[in-house]
Amino acid sequence: MKNLFLYLLLISQTILFSQKGLDRNTIYLLIKMDDVGMCHAANLGAEKVMQTGMPVNAGLQVPCSWYPEAVELVKKYPNVAVGLHMAINAEWKNYKWRPVAGFQNVPSLVDKQGYFHHENLWWWKDSIKKEDLERELAAQAQAVKLSGIQVDYVEGHMGSSRTTPMFMEAYEKIAKEFNAMMTGYNGEKRLSFKNTTYEEALREILAKMDTLKKGNIYLLTIHPGAVTDEMKALALDDKESHQESIARERDIDVQVICSPEFKAMIEKKKIKVINYREVKELTGISYARP
Repeated sequence: MKNLFLYLLLISQTILFSQKGLDRNTIYLLIKMDDVGMCHAANLGAEKVMQTGMPVNAGLQVPCSWYPEAVELVKKYPNVAVGLHMAINAEWKNYKWRPVAGFQNVPSLVDKQGYFHHENLWWWKDSIKKEDLERELAAQAQAVKLSGIQVDYVEGHMGSSRTTPMFMEAYEKIAKEFNAMMTGYNGEKRLSFKNTTYEEALREILAKMDTLKKGNIYLLTIHPGAVTDEMKALALDDKESHQESIARERDIDVQVICSPEFKAMIEKKKIKVINYREVKELTGISYARP
């Protein structure tokens, strides 16, 4: 009975991949860059990854100051699938952004100064009004439409799209509007590495990549950056240990992805690097939550 179950499971997986246009003998890898447009240094790091020519994903933060530059960047690189990385919080100390809809129009999303809240959404989710959330997401979506770029996937900054069913529905509505993918809805298996030092980060991700299995889609999310005065000034709080570490860690993310060792492992394992635009072409779009 156990052998029969395993056989039927294998057959069902084969049929699933055949129907979706995926090759069950291939390892698929999605490389996703978050927070693009957050600041100039984030864009500098993101462009280095774009310049590799690999099909990659860039999630743009519309409310941020350097979003217009990010738009110009993704227009230059046809290998980049564009994501709407929707932000409704502003986590940095002394670097803030306000709602695209106008802070007066979405009062439950902002603090006393009209900025998005500092804390992770989880801590204040119950105070958010549905109409404010939908109004802000619609404003961010409209801004992207005006920029003339294609949106290939939608997600929430710092996991906001998965906070509650209300949030999931609101983000799914935007994805349907763009005929775009929702990240995490496609059976992606997540990859990560710690970025305390470049050597440790590279060693960790190479070891993980060497164990990847055929027939799976893996998602590796990074936060691009560069060691500049701008990014070195970013901190989450007053703790001295945070100062300059953000820039170093985000620069390491970029170095790892752009390294010859990372490329060599892709070739060794015959990994197919794809972006969400290609996933959409291969699988179609489903909004069935995992």
